[in-house]
Parts: sequence; structure tokens; C-alpha cells
Amino acid sequence: MRRSPRPLRRSTRPTLLRPSAGLAAVAFAVAGLVASGCTGQAEESAGADTNEGKTLFVQKCGGCHTLAEAGTLGTTGPNLDWAFGAARDDGFAESTFFEVVLEQMKIPGEDSPMPEFDSHDDEANYLTEDQLRNIAAYVASVAGTDVEAAPTDPKSMFVASCGSCHTLADAGTTGTTGPNLDDAKPTLDAAIAQITNGGGGMPAFEGQLTDEQITALAEYIVGATGG
Repeated sequence: MRRSPRPLRRSTRPTLLRPSAGLAAVAFAVAGLVASGCTGQAEESAGADTNEGKTLFVQKCGGCHTLAEAGTLGTTGPNLDWAFGAARDDGFAESTFFEVVLEQMKIPGEDSPMPEFDSHDDEANYLTEDQLRNIAAYVASVAGTDVEAAPTDPKSMFVASCGSCHTLADAGTTGTTGPNLDDAKPTLDAAIAQITNGGGGMPAFEGQLTDEQITALAEYIVGATGG
């Protein structure tokens, strides 16, 4: 008889950011798949390119999700290390994580700010089936593991934390959820205030980044845009 999984708990390992409200949804999805026996789908991720998956994750997902191995610090969506860490500790299969991530990208939920990446209606965020599988395989392989710290140089921090929501030519990002920063050209004071306090759908990074990191990030944005 299959043992019922324990409810997912928040990992006690050090993490960079507080969990978002969406964490429970991912945890529930993991537990639900295991409880229903919907596991053993490892063959679906066979041949996936996890290197491309990491690149795409940083570009498309990192602004909303924390994932330590990718060096991303997003807080809009669930912290993926917290979401999958306890399940990984309990011995759940990577194939289960793969299924959950793939499903969440295709059908993110009614009230979720996450795009439906497989929908042609959203050209800016559309990803092919192979690209979705690559991201899912990458996340499944690293989420909840003990890995390197997040980036500290301002440009990498921007790509990791802001790039999936903002366009900034110097950083090579093309996000459309937030303002195009090349057009907005924020002043230093405005950039510091926005990063610190958030607003307009953007999370506040006060308490998540140090004052020095916030200032460095703002100075990078202003310098890159000529604000």
C-alpha cells in the first residue's frame, strides 16, 4: 500500500527571500500528483536541454520566482526552492516536479499573474513545447537543492530579478509586464524608490536586497537608460 505523503513544509535551509502566497498552490500540486499516483513520467523529460532551460528560466521566469541555482530573486510567484525543497527531502521523484512545473506553465490558474506560455495569444511570452520541457526539466533538477548564492553585480541582478518583467536593451531583457525602462528613463531617486517600495504590480525589494544592492541596481538602470 502506498504511504500517503506528508504535507509539504517550509524548508528550514537558509533562503534569500520570504515565500509568496502562491507557494501553497505549488505545494498542493506536488502533493496532489503524488497522492493520485500521477508520477513516473521521467520519460517525458528525457532528452530535454537543461542548459537552454536555465537560460529561458532566467529570461522568462526569474523576475517572478526565486531559484537559487539560477541566481534569481523574484517574489511575485512562489519561491521554487521552498516549494520543492521539502518534497525533495521526502524522496519524491524529479519526474513529479517536472510534471508540476510543466502543468503550471501551461495552465497557471485563474487568478495567477503567470502567463500561459503555450498560448499563441500571448506572443511576447509564447514558448514551444520543447522550450517548456527544457525549463521544466531544469527546474525539476535543481529546485530545493543547496547551491550557489544569487548574483551580486547589478547587471546580473537586474536580469535575474527584473528582466522577465522589464525591457532593458543593455541587459538584453524583453519583459513586457512592467514599463519599458529604455523608454521610461527613470531618475535615480525614482528608481531607488520603486525598487525599495514596489507598487503597480511590482514587489518591494526592501528587506530582500540591502540598501547598497538597491542603490547599485538603481544606478545601473539609470546609467543604462540615460535617465
